[in-house]
Amino acid sequence: CQWGTCAETFNSPNDLYNHICEAHIGRKVTRNLCLQCSWQGCRYTGAKRDQITPHVRVHTKRATYTCAKCSHTTMRLSDFKKHAR
Repeated sequence: CQWGTCAETFNSPNDLYNHICEAHIGRKVTRNLCLQCSWQGCRYTGAKRDQITPHVRVHTKRATYTCAKCSHTTMRLSDFKKHAR
């Protein structure tokens, strides 16, 4: 994990993504919500949690959208839609 000073390691991009979402981004109901990306060299800020969690996929290399025709994978829905067209 390259979030701030965190140095934890993970075996998969999925585990890293889940760690960031729970330990660093948090949730509004638990009063620990952080909407600014603190990945090394990044200062993205989202207006709500639904904006920053997809952004984090870029850093974790977690591909979430897979084309059924050619197996191409993307991390963002907008990129996947462009590929599908």
